Amino acid sequence: MNPTTPARTVPAVKAGLIISIAVFIFYTCMYLIGDPYRYKVAGALYELFFLPALVLLLCMPLVSGWFVIRKRGTDRRLAALTLAISFFSIAIFLMLIQRHGGHQ
Repeated sequence: MNPTTPARTVPAVKAGLIISIAVFIFYTCMYLIGDPYRYKVAGALYELFFLPALVLLLCMPLVSGWFVIRKRGTDRRLAALTLAISFFSIAIFLMLIQRHGGHQ
């Protein structure tokens, strides 16, 4: 790569950031709604996206951590932001479990 050419951000890092933001928004909305089954649309979206969001919640910190270790420059900063958002998503998920943990 030519030293005068700025480094391009890897599309995978940008995609990871977008996915992390989407998972964060999903869990934030579910936390703010409380019981998603009170509303038909929220309950349907909850059922549809719960398992993919859970898998992404567990995988994104690993992937973004790997990007933080392996990448340089802007990619590393975006990967670190993705990692931070993933940790906030995990915190909201744990608060969501704590809120609904007593329901059987």
